[in-house]
Amino acid sequence: MASFKQAFLLIALFVAISVNHSQVMALRDLPDDVAAMKEKLLPLGDIITCLKYCNVESDCSDGWLCYNCVPSAFAGARSQCDKLTVTGEGYFGTILRAKYNKI
Repeated sequence: MASFKQAFLLIALFVAISVNHSQVMALRDLPDDVAAMKEKLLPLGDIITCLKYCNVESDCSDGWLCYNCVPSAFAGARSQCDKLTVTGEGYFGTILRAKYNKI
């Protein structure tokens, strides 16, 4: 009876460890068409759309905070959803650019 309990405990421990194992695959620079497909198929950050790529203002309409489509803070980059400031730039993009230039 004791060996049955030990076997059950060992199996339960093995299942608990194997269930918590997650695999992550990352790619640095996705092509634009693949990135757009990823955003459509995996809408993980729909409530906060900050710094999500956009083409028109309606691409950002589902967000609560960043609902304006503004030019990127970095030269040559696509437009992104952000909070529009008085200067006409995006708030979070400007902060990101300042951190990038500081490094």
